[in-house]
Amino acid sequence: MYAVRQTYEHAQESIPVPKSMRHQRIEVIFMVLDEVEILDENQKVVVKRSPPKHLIGLGETMGDLTQPLVDEQAWTCLK
Repeated sequence: MYAVRQTYEHAQESIPVPKSMRHQRIEVIFMVLDEVEILDENQKVVVKRSPPKHLIGLGETMGDLTQPLVDEQAWTCLK
């Protein structure tokens, strides 16, 4: 297996597949490299990775985020 990494400054609607990878099973991952600041109607910067407005405040932290909620002995995947 080998990988081809291509970076596009302004990606278009279609991105060509390298000839050596055509007609094969491939995995494609699209990832934005730079976060873009978006201004709302009040000219305030909107954080791009924020939950939708209708979900804000509905979640609740149930425990310590750095420790599991159950004992290690209860993890069947570790056996």
